[in-house]
Amino acid sequence: MNEKKECKIVQDLLPNYIEKVTTEETNSYIENHLKTCKECPKVYSTMSENLNTKPTIEEKEVRYMKKFHKQLKFLKIILLVIVLFFVFSIGRKTYILCSLGAKWEKTNQELSDNYIEKSLKYSNGTMIEIIGYRKDQDYITTINYFNVDGQNYKMVHYKKNNEKLYLLETRDKKIQFEGERMISFQPGISFDTTSYFIGNVQTAPFIKIETLNIDDKECYVIKYSNEDRIVDKETGIMIKTVHYENDGISTTEYSYEFGSVKDSDIQRPDTTGYEIVQNEVDLQ
Repeated sequence: MNEKKECKIVQDLLPNYIEKVTTEETNSYIENHLKTCKECPKVYSTMSENLNTKPTIEEKEVRYMKKFHKQLKFLKIILLVIVLFFVFSIGRKTYILCSLGAKWEKTNQELSDNYIEKSLKYSNGTMIEIIGYRKDQDYITTINYFNVDGQNYKMVHYKKNNEKLYLLETRDKKIQFEGERMISFQPGISFDTTSYFIGNVQTAPFIKIETLNIDDKECYVIKYSNEDRIVDKETGIMIKTVHYENDGISTTEYSYEFGSVKDSDIQRPDTTGYEIVQNEVDLQ
């Protein structure tokens, strides 16, 4: 047989020979050839090293599984960090909302029988100013409405003892409403939230909470989808709102003064010149 042809046949058989899957006769033929050939032993040595260092199918599967488990473990750690961060964030916001609600309830209970309320709202060329005095169950609230178009008016809501008044004054008329179902606008301490846990847990995922100092007061800024509410940390009272509307931004600022209202501050308004109208419509 031609020597080169015989070398080619032997080299084709070498992989199976190294893997020990050839017959005894074939093994004897290959080994006899390797003893007499100069080139094939070199090919055998190189091929044997390559095949011995090449991982088996089982080894590949083991390496793949190790890599897969390593990646899975890393993914679990990432998911755990995300879940812990989410739980911490929700828990923190829920705690803040409940804390503010509890503080407002305490403030409202202890101080709501004597205070002055002032608020100022700006919205699309309109300004609404509200000033209210409250002492026990008596109050007087004045609402001034100013518009760039000149549509200005003033309303006064008054209650002292058993007497109630609701006055409306525009540019060309003065009206005193009477009737058992009159509108009533009492001063009230504005607040942002309540201390109810479940409601705050449901709200927490949809808001952001930041901190802010206003006039040396530490405040929380609670950001909803279309509104920011600024709340005094100490009292839970809302001191400002910023509402984002399609046609602009409206802001309302609140301020309170507690324990300074006297009986003389709640004086009956002068009703001279007012037209008396029976109000049978519940405007609340």
